Amino acid sequence: MAKANVTAEQNTNNALMRYKQREKDEQSIRAIMATETGRWFITRLLDATGINAKSFTGNSETFYREGKRAIGIHVLRQIESLGLDGLKFKQQAEMEYANQQIEWLTLINQKKDEQ
Repeated sequence: MAKANVTAEQNTNNALMRYKQREKDEQSIRAIMATETGRWFITRLLDATGINAKSFTGNSETFYREGKRAIGIHVLRQIESLGLDGLKFKQQAEMEYANQQIEWLTLINQKKDEQ
């Protein structure tokens, strides 16, 4: 719904700006997810938001946690908006993250065995 004092030209310009922003967002998320370091960063960011964690605490901490989760959900939706490519990027990032964790745990266990 447009404001009464907004001209048709302003509405058109605003719509064009929103379109161009979405286009730039898509290009950016593709570029980030196209690299291993970008996928690592996004995976760590999603972890930091607690996207898969329980957020209810029974007190005001819940609001804080839900705010963090909302950011994670927004980032995830940006990736998913890429369609099949987004799904592939997401799965690739998850596999790389899991493999990195396994590699580090293996190293830790080897160090323990050496002691």
